[in-house]
Amino acid sequence: MVDADEAERHGLVNAVFEPADLLAKTMEVATLLASKASLRSPPRGRVQQGSPGGHAENLEAEVTSFGKLFATEDAKEGMTAFVEKREPNFVGR
Repeated sequence: MVDADEAERHGLVNAVFEPADLLAKTMEVATLLASKASLRSPPRGRVQQGSPGGHAENLEAEVTSFGKLFATEDAKEGMTAFVEKREPNFVGR
């Protein structure tokens, strides 16, 4: 077991915040990440409300959604941009 400050020193977490600031900081990071995504899956409402069905069925749906996203032009562009150390140019496909 390590405390938050030690976890940050060792690079186990990106940052440590006071409890009162945590939600705002979390939303900042979530907004930044969402701004970088040109395609989204699964539908936002499904994630927020929980997925219907059993665990195995939900895992299969997740695998299917991930596979579809991974095969997109934007996924290929993102990986290429990362390797080339440049900003990606997403087109939404």
